[in-house]
Amino acid sequence: MAFEGFKKRYAPLEEELLILRHEGGGGAKHGDFWVASAYFLAYIDVKTDILHKGNGRLVWPITE
Repeated sequence: MAFEGFKKRYAPLEEELLILRHEGGGGAKHGDFWVASAYFLAYIDVKTDILHKGNGRLVWPITE
C-alpha cells in the first residue's frame, strides 16, 4: 500500500486529544512508509472538554 492509499482511508480532519494510554501498540512497514499504532483507555476532546471512556486505537503514518 502506498502512502496516498493509506491517507484516503481517513477523514482529512485533525483533532487535539488528551489520551490515557494503555499498554501495547507498535508499528509495521507498508510499502513506502511505516504505520504506528497505540492503544488507549479514554480520551478528552480538548476542544469540547468532554471525557470519552472506552478502549480505542490510534493509527498514524510515519515516513522514513
